[in-house]
Amino acid sequence: MKSNWSRRELEALGEPINPELPSRLNRRAGGGGKGGAPPTPDFQSLADMQAKSSMDVTQYQTHANRPTINTPFGTQSWEVNRNFDQAGWDAAQQAYKDSYVGPTEGYYKQSGPGGDQGYEQVWVPGKEGTYTMEAPNREDFYGPEQWTMNTTLTPAEQKALESQQAIKQGRSDIALGMLPHAQEAITTPIDYESMQQYGNTPTASEFSRMGNAPQLQTEFDRSGIPEMPTYNQEYVQNIQNQALDYMRPEMQAAQESLDAQLAAQGITPGSEAYDRAQRRLADQQSRDQYNALNTAMSQGSQMYANQLAANSQGFGQNMAAFQFGNNAKAQQQGLNQNALGFNNQIANQEFGQQQQIANYENQLRQAQIAEAIQRQQVPLNNINALISGQQVAMPNMPAFNQAQRAQAGQYLNAGQMQYNADLQAQQMNNASANSWMNGAFSLGGKLGGAYLGNPSAFGFGG
Repeated sequence: MKSNWSRRELEALGEPINPELPSRLNRRAGGGGKGGAPPTPDFQSLADMQAKSSMDVTQYQTHANRPTINTPFGTQSWEVNRNFDQAGWDAAQQAYKDSYVGPTEGYYKQSGPGGDQGYEQVWVPGKEGTYTMEAPNREDFYGPEQWTMNTTLTPAEQKALESQQAIKQGRSDIALGMLPHAQEAITTPIDYESMQQYGNTPTASEFSRMGNAPQLQTEFDRSGIPEMPTYNQEYVQNIQNQALDYMRPEMQAAQESLDAQLAAQGITPGSEAYDRAQRRLADQQSRDQYNALNTAMSQGSQMYANQLAANSQGFGQNMAAFQFGNNAKAQQQGLNQNALGFNNQIANQEFGQQQQIANYENQLRQAQIAEAIQRQQVPLNNINALISGQQVAMPNMPAFNQAQRAQAGQYLNAGQMQYNADLQAQQMNNASANSWMNGAFSLGGKLGGAYLGNPSAFGFGG
């Protein structure tokens, strides 16, 4: 049932207009006409209350999440401290003392006109001593809570941790001592000019070519028939020496290359591997010398056979002498061809030897560069190995179920909702008042019209 009514509504219903008097409908007057807007809530105060509630919830959650943890490895505990602003407290205390106002004495003052147009003397009592400002609250001068987590290990774990730290410190000291050497190695540039230069490009060989074929004998000349031949040992020796002259540079180069290879591999003279390698090279060179002698002997024997055949044919028949001349030219052509092939083979071998030397020089240069780079990197790698070794590790404390944050008081929302409810109720009250006023005016108009048409109905007139 409606409990707030305007005076006009109560009068129309025959109720007393005094809101303090009881009525038969248990109604009270809420004032005449439309009501004013409800008072606006103090949103700043509500915001401060909500902020304080949120801070209290956070502080409660922080306390809930600071348990003491005990494990076989040690203990993890918390302590809280609050800094006190002593200077601010002292200043507030002094300001409070300075705000004291001492007591005052009473006095008389003249009031309005008294008898015979005089003035009445009125006694004004004095005031007791008081402070014009509130006493400071000591709690207001404490700062926010400052939490400290403490981890205490068992004696065995503490000793193990100190040992690990000592090892790490020792490794760091060694690395620090190596730092000057590493700095010198890194800052010293690599001298590429002092290293083995790149090998030269091998010179292309110029191969010999065969000339025109010899002109064969077409006429037999008996005066050209030689005498009975003898085996020419000097010729054989010359052929052998010629072949050996071509072979000696290659043999000497092979010997030097083998010596350099054995030295590079660290095989020293007198060792079994050294003697075995030298024997293999000596056997190969002996076979080459034997081949040269065999070739010379073959050529000497062939020359002897040719001369013998020429002699036999010279004393034989005319055709035999004629054929001997042509055979001799053909054989000479073959010898020239063999000599030309041998010379070209030597030239090809010289080209391959030059290429091998160039490759060896290039490999030697790359090895020297790699060694120089390694000299720069090894000190730094050693330092990195020392400082990136075993790391000091703390024992892991077990996890626990942390307290969840509670919801702070929603004072702002509550104030806004209450204000909206009051405002809505006031709007409904105003709407009801408007409706009643419209009905009253309509009724008054009808009664006025009836009175003007028939005043006697209302007790007026004859």
